[in-house]
Amino acid sequence: MNSLNEDIGSVNHKIIFFFMPEAIVFNKPDRYDDVDEITLKSISPCFYWCSAHEFPDFEAEYKYLFQYQIYSLEGAKIVPGEVIQKWRKNKNQIREDIMLFIDQWNEHKRILTAPESNKEKTNESFYNKIYNFNGFAQFVAKSIIGLQNLYIKQASIINFDILQKEYWKMIAMNKNEFYDTISDLKTKNKRNSKKSISKKSISKKPAVKKKKKHTK
Repeated sequence: MNSLNEDIGSVNHKIIFFFMPEAIVFNKPDRYDDVDEITLKSISPCFYWCSAHEFPDFEAEYKYLFQYQIYSLEGAKIVPGEVIQKWRKNKNQIREDIMLFIDQWNEHKRILTAPESNKEKTNESFYNKIYNFNGFAQFVAKSIIGLQNLYIKQASIINFDILQKEYWKMIAMNKNEFYDTISDLKTKNKRNSKKSISKKSISKKPAVKKKKKHTK
């Protein structure tokens, strides 16, 4: 199993691009979102990394990989999401993927990150030094470690943790009020129903007059 992982990790590839946000980011509200969903998106900071790769040595139809991972911030805690990967036939499809990915966020600046050593060189030369996926994984990890404190600091300044707690508290109270209203309506309807039934049972039917028998 280890040898298999090593084989996968040592696959040669070319990094087409890699970027991360310069600051914490937020999901863009969808036109179908209600007020609560829009509010929640506005107080839920995230960051991510996003990359595309070419595998020239692959003897397969799909030689291009687009991938990303989104991290949410809960106070000083960073919660990583799933790594999403999409294999494509050509660069045009990768271009569409990145446009769709960028479109889901509010406008923000993006940065190309690179390993700490040899800072004078361009990002292009850095990328060429990463020959395999193990190297790329280390590169991503260093990039996240280098920026995570900045993201946490930005989130703590506005104190999104408190805002989120207040939001969920408000939602809980509103739901309780809603359920209380429903419960009151049900109780009221039940009472009215009982009153209606009792009135019907008490009401007397008009007496039927008996016909007198004629005596001869």
